[in-house]
Amino acid sequence: MLPAEIEFQRRDAEVDEYIQHLIALEASTGFSVSLANTMKSSALLMIYNLIESTMTNILQDVFDHLHTGKVSFDQLNTAMKRLVLSYAKKRNPSSLVTRMEQNTLTLVVACFDRSELFSGNLDCQVIRETLKEIGVPTKHAYREPALLTVKTERNELAHGTKSFGDCGRNYTARQLNEFHQKTKVILQRVISDFDSFLEEKAYA
Repeated sequence: MLPAEIEFQRRDAEVDEYIQHLIALEASTGFSVSLANTMKSSALLMIYNLIESTMTNILQDVFDHLHTGKVSFDQLNTAMKRLVLSYAKKRNPSSLVTRMEQNTLTLVVACFDRSELFSGNLDCQVIRETLKEIGVPTKHAYREPALLTVKTERNELAHGTKSFGDCGRNYTARQLNEFHQKTKVILQRVISDFDSFLEEKAYA
């Protein structure tokens, strides 16, 4: 099991517990509607957090795997070489060399920086593009509108376009549960595809 999957399961359980609590609150009487709306917006942020953290952790697992296996640049397939070079172009050459020397890292691993992977832009289209860029074989279509909705609402909240109350009133707790479940299916497929990618050494 990939470390990313363990973390996914932990965060997924947190989201599930929160949304189930929301469903119970929404069904009860006397609970503040405005507070419920704020809590529903928070649920959308939690779902997006699950998406971005999982994708980031998966890519971290890929480069950790390459580091552990001491995979050199020359051993990578064309898609992975392009990816590594695209990362390397973003680095200061002097800093990159220093990092390689101080930490005994290959170029493949030294150029990777998880903090620069995604920034509020993840939906199914970006997931498809990421898998294609890395060369991960997949049988899944990765088409689920729920992820686009979650991403859009997350960005509206993050940029202050919508208040938490305004955003949350557009959804019921059960709708948020559907978003969560559909997101969960997509991420489980991503984890499975990357697990096979590493197991079969499809990066070489």
